[in-house]
Amino acid sequence: MNNDMYNLTSINSVIMVRLITGKPKLSATLETTHKQIAFAKGADKDFVRAPSAKLFKTKDNAIAEINNTINGMGVYLKKKGMSVPDFEGTTYQQATNADEIQQEFDARRDKIDALLKEVYDNYQSFVNEGHKHINGFRDEVQWPTADEFISGYKFELKWLGQPQSIEGSILSAVSDETAARVRASSEKAVSQMLLEAHGECIENAINEMGKTIEALTKGSRLHGSRFTHLESCVNDLRQKNWLKLPELDLVIDALKPCIVEADTLPESYQRLEHAKKLEVAKRTAEKTLTDLGL
Repeated sequence: MNNDMYNLTSINSVIMVRLITGKPKLSATLETTHKQIAFAKGADKDFVRAPSAKLFKTKDNAIAEINNTINGMGVYLKKKGMSVPDFEGTTYQQATNADEIQQEFDARRDKIDALLKEVYDNYQSFVNEGHKHINGFRDEVQWPTADEFISGYKFELKWLGQPQSIEGSILSAVSDETAARVRASSEKAVSQMLLEAHGECIENAINEMGKTIEALTKGSRLHGSRFTHLESCVNDLRQKNWLKLPELDLVIDALKPCIVEADTLPESYQRLEHAKKLEVAKRTAEKTLTDLGL
């Protein structure tokens, strides 16, 4: 397929959004113990990994809930849209989903703020619990203050606008030849990055098909979730084909007949036959990536 022939009319309805996150340090290096271990073994400490200790309990408490709420936003954005290649934390999203995304972020921000207040108000109890769990190592590490710990959390959403090539008078100070080359390169990069994002959906499908083929051929228990994952891949390929690429339809057509109920394949020979069908679908997906130049 010619890269210049992509249907980019839908690019005007695509926007980029960046999720900025950060978490405070939850563990500390046991440097004294590190030196003691290296000395006892006659080793250079720079060649021995230093042990560490957790400072806080991170399960079934407010800290765990904060972390889960932050992580969940990234999962949500990736599910709604597609990752922007080479831009960590940034996704392509459909402009029509902006309200829903902002509302999801705001709800999570409010929840995080309430949980941070809970942690701040009860911070010493979190530290005391850490003391209890690391016991004799407690004098070897220093806990952050409540303000230091809370300030380590970051949770921001930034709307970056539409993916677009370099246009207008911004290149007026350079030669016409250079300006033309820069604009052409910019336009190609914008379309290529959006295309690569579509390719991620295909790669996910290939990965899930591989796992299902392995489950079908290794004689282990076949979980119904294997086919649920494949169905999710089909839905992603259909819903996220924003460039209307016919190649993605080929992958869908090849994969969809392979989605069955696990209990319809009780015998090993049936599973092996079904694995062969999935192999064909997997090769179709792999060829599609090649045809798209990915």
